Amino acid sequence: MPPLRRLMIDDIKSAGLEILDLTESGTEHRERGAPPAGVIIHSPGVTFASKVKDVVGSRWPDMSVFDDLAAKRFDRMRYVPGYLVGQTGKIYMLERDDRRTMHSGSLYRGAYGGSDWVEFAKPLGSSWTRHGRMGWVVYDWWKKRYGQSSPTDIFPWSRYPNQAIGLDLLPNPEDGSFSEEQLSSARELVGMLADVHRFPVNDRHVVTHSFASPCERGTLKRKGKIIGVHWDPPLKKFNYSEFIGES
Repeated sequence: MPPLRRLMIDDIKSAGLEILDLTESGTEHRERGAPPAGVIIHSPGVTFASKVKDVVGSRWPDMSVFDDLAAKRFDRMRYVPGYLVGQTGKIYMLERDDRRTMHSGSLYRGAYGGSDWVEFAKPLGSSWTRHGRMGWVVYDWWKKRYGQSSPTDIFPWSRYPNQAIGLDLLPNPEDGSFSEEQLSSARELVGMLADVHRFPVNDRHVVTHSFASPCERGTLKRKGKIIGVHWDPPLKKFNYSEFIGES
């Protein structure tokens, strides 16, 4: 099989974007068997960002220092994306596009295999169980966009979201927000990835982690009830429709 195409560091620099290559550090990943099928957008979370801020200490709010330290710490984790975009808009390539990282869990066939997938949920720390509430109510945010479909039917990676490229947005540790510089760099990066790997930028190929895997971790216990939420990235902080260019 001929080598897979990949986005090169020099191409990103030529577009005027700042980037640091971290592909030779961190966890080693295996080569892909097929071109990446899209992009899945994540966030490391405010808890991770707050811990990095504490290490930065008296140098906070030097966002350049914060971004660099966060990227190097994140790169050492087992479950990482291909790219991290910092608050300053700086891009960190954690892995090459022709290698597959583990950034999303595979979809559980028992829950996602049929049209009644919304009747299942996975409370944190336990096995798959029916949540006992109307699926439309629990996953109304997913249904509003994708209707009656199952995630395994409409996304090109089916049960395996890791076939897509993971892209993480580093949140501000104080309020969980994403900066304009950061979102601008991320949008440009996604456009370049789409050009190289020949997939469209739409809500089937460039999606959030929660849209790609709504039951996997997107459930919380509130007063004894299991309620599905869009947790990654939080939609109150991230305008997904604007990011993918919807009017």
